[in-house]
Amino acid sequence: MQRLARKAQQAKARVAQGITFRRHPHPNGKLAFEAEEMIEARMSLLRLVQRTYFKEEYDNKCENIKKSNQLYLYNPFLEEDGLIHCRSRLTWSTHLSETQKNPIILPGSCYLSKLIVQHIHERQCFHSEGKNAVLQMLRQDFLLIQARKIVRQVINSCATCRLFHGEAASLRTPPLPSFRLEEAPPFTNTGCDFAGPFRYKKESVEVGKSYILLFTCSVSRAIHLELTYDLPTVEVLGALQKFINRFSAVRTITSDNELSLQRAAKELRVLYEHIRSDQVRKFVADAFIKWKFITPSAPWFGAFYERQVQAIKRPLRKILGSAIPHSRDLEIIISGIETMVNSRPITTVASGADVIEALTPADLLSGYRGGTFISDHKAKPQKRIDQEISATNAQRILETISRRVSENGAQTNTNKG
Repeated sequence: MQRLARKAQQAKARVAQGITFRRHPHPNGKLAFEAEEMIEARMSLLRLVQRTYFKEEYDNKCENIKKSNQLYLYNPFLEEDGLIHCRSRLTWSTHLSETQKNPIILPGSCYLSKLIVQHIHERQCFHSEGKNAVLQMLRQDFLLIQARKIVRQVINSCATCRLFHGEAASLRTPPLPSFRLEEAPPFTNTGCDFAGPFRYKKESVEVGKSYILLFTCSVSRAIHLELTYDLPTVEVLGALQKFINRFSAVRTITSDNELSLQRAAKELRVLYEHIRSDQVRKFVADAFIKWKFITPSAPWFGAFYERQVQAIKRPLRKILGSAIPHSRDLEIIISGIETMVNSRPITTVASGADVIEALTPADLLSGYRGGTFISDHKAKPQKRIDQEISATNAQRILETISRRVSENGAQTNTNKG
């Protein structure tokens, strides 16, 4: 578009040069554009546009303009340069140029107007400024009818801006695997990952490195954190043993493949080598647990536990800062973070007073384990029928919780798809 504007202006100047050359031939026989010729060519194009779009006003020298005319609001007048200008209230200003005080009126539907706006957007704003900046620079010389609309159209149709400001391509998310949707006790299907290293103070003055072994339930989003010190296999095996002792329903564990950690820290690669050691394999096989490794170089397969890694690292960094805690203090902090993450809502939080509170992973853990489902009142059932009713109500509550989790998960993943 800018090239066409330049060609049009040069063509106009070339015609004028040809007439002059016929009268006074150049010694070299070549035609070179001068600044005066380019300015005159520009003025000629502007006069041609105004005569085409404002023919009646141009012939009448902008006198006796009707109120229904689109130029009436601009109080136009014909200047000595043969162009129609807008008479503004800045006419008597001494520090402004003539075009700033009385800008040249141009129609919005003219192609030359779009070329001028395109030139300002590309050469003066460098594709970076917004509509207001282009309008400000345009107003230095011209008053464009429906200027804001034209500027918006030009910027939105700019190929360079669309290339750099275009939205990133997105793919539809695939269906969730079956183990993410099936109803099962907490941590039946678990995701496992490491976070760290985190520095801690030993009993001596030395500073050691510790790692958090994260276990995530694929359905309830509950987490369990185990702190491992240094890098021996016995630490990983001990953390795994404590986790299974607490949650005996574990049947499958999904974790990263060490091949996907090529760019990670060397310590993390060593940790995953411990996971695949013969001792860990034997322990997992004896517990009838299937350990699955995701596809190499495809970390999105483990997104359901990778997201939880960020959920524990953010508060831990803010709590510790640059401090180096003792190992016991670090364990206390990690247990608090585990409680906090398990208390986050996994269903929609409603603001109504009559709506049941949102479910959290802690509710599901307590419901299945039966650790905190204790009635507030002190009355005890006197008859067996009361006990049966209480058991039935408890079972109904668990079924309601399970249904709410399934429905909320289905709605959430449908919206993401």
